[in-house]
Amino acid sequence: MLRGSLYYSQYRDFIASTRYQRRADPARFRRVPGNIHIIYQAENRDRAYLYGAEMSARLDYGVWSETLSGLNTTLALGYAAGKSKSRYPGDSYRALDSVPPLKAVAGIGWDGPEKRYGLALTGTFVQGKRAQATRRESYANTGAPLGGAGERYMRISGYGVLDGSGYWQAAKQVTLRAGVYNLTDRKYRDYLSSRNITESTRQDAWQRALAVMPGRTWQMGVTVEF
Repeated sequence: MLRGSLYYSQYRDFIASTRYQRRADPARFRRVPGNIHIIYQAENRDRAYLYGAEMSARLDYGVWSETLSGLNTTLALGYAAGKSKSRYPGDSYRALDSVPPLKAVAGIGWDGPEKRYGLALTGTFVQGKRAQATRRESYANTGAPLGGAGERYMRISGYGVLDGSGYWQAAKQVTLRAGVYNLTDRKYRDYLSSRNITESTRQDAWQRALAVMPGRTWQMGVTVEF
């Protein structure tokens, strides 16, 4: 089974998140606790557009061989890009930092008879990306042209992680599930939660350390259907 889609969208007053630092905009932090140095605020972008493509596929080997019944592989790809622009003089379309990088998910799995139990190994692979900084958040709106970006965001490196999971239907309404995630204990950062971190201050160094995603983890759960 193969599925795919393409899309293109245009927006007015697109809502995006803007990062503010205490050292650059102290007035905005008047009512913010002193130990907080970075805040994020939802703001409008006057014009924006997005485009991208998605694809997913699943191959069940039991279609060709009874011996391989229950064995399957899956693949999913997602790509998106977009830009936004404000009405400030001298501004131009800049890449939207809220758009995630290229991502692929591939897996191999096996389901037992009547799907009473099964196992899966899934790999998630994400391309590296650097968000594009602008001066929109610090512009005084005096009529002067908007200048170029004064800082440079950290590039979030690409990564690949492997997850293993399984399930067992212990009773008609009870299913046990377990998994080991990030099997290789890979150290990585998620782009969407780390994209606006710079490399210029000690505070940003702390933010980089805090942004590292969890290492190898185990999870077990029970689902009861009524």
